[in-house]
Amino acid sequence: MPTNLYGAVWRTFFRRPLIFSSLTLLFLVLVSLLAGLFTSCTTLPENSQLYQCNQVTHVRHGMDFHPPLSLTTGDTTSWNWEEIAEGISYTSYTANRAPLRWHLVSIDLHRPNLVPLAYPTAQHMDSQGRFNGKTTYQLLQETELQDSQLLVTVNATPFKTPLTGLSPKRQITGLYIHQGQLLSPPLSRYSAICFTRHNGSLAATIISDQTQYPPETELALGGFFTILKEGEIQDFPACSLDSRTALGITKDERYILILYIEGEKQKESLGLTYEETALILQAAGAWNALQMDGGGSAALSIKGKEITGKKHRRGANILGFAQTFSLNID
Repeated sequence: MPTNLYGAVWRTFFRRPLIFSSLTLLFLVLVSLLAGLFTSCTTLPENSQLYQCNQVTHVRHGMDFHPPLSLTTGDTTSWNWEEIAEGISYTSYTANRAPLRWHLVSIDLHRPNLVPLAYPTAQHMDSQGRFNGKTTYQLLQETELQDSQLLVTVNATPFKTPLTGLSPKRQITGLYIHQGQLLSPPLSRYSAICFTRHNGSLAATIISDQTQYPPETELALGGFFTILKEGEIQDFPACSLDSRTALGITKDERYILILYIEGEKQKESLGLTYEETALILQAAGAWNALQMDGGGSAALSIKGKEITGKKHRRGANILGFAQTFSLNID
């Protein structure tokens, strides 16, 4: 290369800091994008080293988030339940002083007009189990069913995604069974909720080891850990406050309780710990409960209500409940 060309390069790039810094930034962005094609990040539970905290903040150790009296007594009759549809009820709680806001949905699985649905199906997945993620709001608005209406959607299992976060592709981490077909393998260290049918009625159970799912399982979604077991709140070393999604089951396995705790906008709601989450579900009547994917993935959408909102992180698999209706043909 001629000497004068070297000089031109030097004068153009290295003696002009703005151009040099801009090119350096562009180079780093390109490197990160390329790295995202070959690496991925995974949503993690809070007992990992990434989430250890030094200050105990949960309810039983003195945190006051001002729950209503009925929260500690278990009297859910004063929780101001609102009927969304036959067999589906909703309530919420806001404490401005804490601050804290959570939402709770109760679903009667014995109602023949209510059916659980889930996204994705096998048709949405490629050969490596990857699929385009959706938000709960997006799924609620886009799903068109011929003889039923989707009323409730909630995020479920942890997932892997490209490191850059620019790709909509998701890959489930843990158990996922859809229409009796195993679409994602189980992980023994995590829990799951399994739906089966007994004598024509739908029932739900929570298992602490995903590999132990019943052979007759129609639908199963993995989460993280069991936070309430046979009525007892489980202890966890992590104590950070965050957004939460948790599912609880009553002792008779008839009712499923969906709890969504806000925590992304901490000026509006701080979020809660695993144990605080279990306390609410215990008071609501849950016998067993598990923590689903939380943090920025936590989301709940209900037909006709603004809860999580339109702008939210694309999740992986989503659990939904639809109300069926008979078609009258004259």
